Amino acid sequence: MNTPQSGRLYLVDGMSHIYRAYYAIQGLRSKKGMPTNAVYGFTNMLRKLIKEEHPEYLGVAIDLTGPTVRHEQYEGYKSTRRPMPDDLASQIPYVLQVCGALCVPILSYPRYEADDVIGTLARKAAGADLDVVIVTIDKDMFQLVNDRITILDTRTMLRLDRKGVEEKFGVPPEKVVDVLSLVGDSSDNIQGAPGIGDKGAKQLIQEYGSLENLLEHRDEVSRKTYRESLQQNEALIRQSRELVTICEDLPLELNLEQLRKCEPNQAVARELFAELEFTSLLDEFLPPPPVAEKKYSVLQTPGQIAELCAELRGKTAAVAASFAAGAHPEGCVEGMSVAGGQGRAWFLPRQLVESQAASVGQLLLEPARVAMHDLKPFYSLVSCFNWKLPPDIRDTMLMAYLLSPNQSNFALERMVIEYLGTKLSAGEEEGETPTLFGEALANATNEKADLTLQLFDRLQPQLVEKRLEPLLVDVEMPLVEVLASMEKDGVRVDCEILRQMSQEMEAELNTLTNRIFELAGESFNINSPRQLALILFEKLNLPQPKKTRKAGHYATGFEVLEQLATSHELPKLILDYRELSKLKGTYLDALPRLVNPKTGRIHTSYNQMVASTGRLSSSNPNLQ
Repeated sequence: MNTPQSGRLYLVDGMSHIYRAYYAIQGLRSKKGMPTNAVYGFTNMLRKLIKEEHPEYLGVAIDLTGPTVRHEQYEGYKSTRRPMPDDLASQIPYVLQVCGALCVPILSYPRYEADDVIGTLARKAAGADLDVVIVTIDKDMFQLVNDRITILDTRTMLRLDRKGVEEKFGVPPEKVVDVLSLVGDSSDNIQGAPGIGDKGAKQLIQEYGSLENLLEHRDEVSRKTYRESLQQNEALIRQSRELVTICEDLPLELNLEQLRKCEPNQAVARELFAELEFTSLLDEFLPPPPVAEKKYSVLQTPGQIAELCAELRGKTAAVAASFAAGAHPEGCVEGMSVAGGQGRAWFLPRQLVESQAASVGQLLLEPARVAMHDLKPFYSLVSCFNWKLPPDIRDTMLMAYLLSPNQSNFALERMVIEYLGTKLSAGEEEGETPTLFGEALANATNEKADLTLQLFDRLQPQLVEKRLEPLLVDVEMPLVEVLASMEKDGVRVDCEILRQMSQEMEAELNTLTNRIFELAGESFNINSPRQLALILFEKLNLPQPKKTRKAGHYATGFEVLEQLATSHELPKLILDYRELSKLKGTYLDALPRLVNPKTGRIHTSYNQMVASTGRLSSSNPNLQ
């Protein structure tokens, strides 16, 4: 007897999402070299599903190792499929641990596949008047859809009900198996009907209503190749039907209490994501920052600065500054903080920094060693107030970069999570803090300095152990000052020469345009790949390259035009036009607009932490 239920059951096709994540995310590894790309992609998918769908019941179906009943039915089943890559197989145990940490049950059944587990539980749940959502990217699952069961593709969040399946696949759910029986599945080595493809299979099922009716009337099929394939391969087609049909009657109990979504195990998730180095995921599982023993204060008088100088003399300290938005290169600071360990930090408001600049400069020289996170912007203050920095100064952002050069985000917020297992609590986010004022600004800046000092204490032993300290001290730290100076000085641009060159290039482009139109026999939008393709391949009948994937349009990229240029003048002129147009738009016209009106120069930012090779880049604007 079925008892009516409320809520919705989500059944996740685990294997398809694991494989998709493995191939979609390339090169992600931990510091120890352990591959983590599949685990990371799968975890993000699962978290997104939980966050956006709020499932009451949830389970992830996973294939077990070993042969299945389909291998018994057909010895060649999946025989052409390559074994699971070693660097994917090593991640499966971690996927299972992620599910456990997030309180998501793993569903499987010996000798059957995840599809069969999903099919069985979906039917039982639907029979108990429970709505079911199958989370998959596999079209084979379309056969399970009915009035209670729908499909959800997490890539696009596209939902398919009965009508949606028919619109997307061409036949209603109950006829999906008929189509798959004819088409087969090359990835699983399911043969189907040789010579009948996806389009033909759908047309045949639409015309004859079902596979059985089609086989019964196969002699009446008008297309010879289809007719002969149906006549000669009935046994193969029926075998394919058995293989593509998802089992819906496994002896599995629908235990909704076991499938009820519960809260993640915070401690387990925290430990697991720390091991996997998923800093962005670790954030939400961190405990609240300890309330304890933060001794933050605000300095108001010159005498307090003198007292702090004495307090920090000969010790290790950390400095943090909060800049106003858009301050570079003028160096407008909203305030700065100095941390001295044991949760102590002192905030100096802007007015005090500006009025007591000499005393603040002396304060920077008192500690034996000073740590900052992202030192380069601080050089704008050094220049503005004519300060000197102590000989032994360390940038914790550079230290983290040297320890993990393949990472891309070294913001203080991320490093605190990764190395200290905590997070900023004073309203501070990555980047500048232009929206904070008064006490909130003081607390945020004090906390930055405090955590920077803690981060330094954590990173310094690792740097020494890995013998990277000389690289930091002798190469990276001196380079910071050089780059800061380059950013401040900027790049002088002769706008008048660029304007003249732009006009000359405009004339060249006009000449090229006229010649292109002459060769084409008509005017058209040279920048439109579609219009260009019509001219090249339909009007001029030049050799046609392969069509691109989107909408069957012909490719008109560099390689295609370069090949065509050997036999016709027009493609060569198009290449010349594109090159000149790019030079004009990207440099001659764009650079003058990037000049700072106050300095008459372009001030870019030079990025020191972009690649493990040590390569530099520039941004805001990109001058590479």
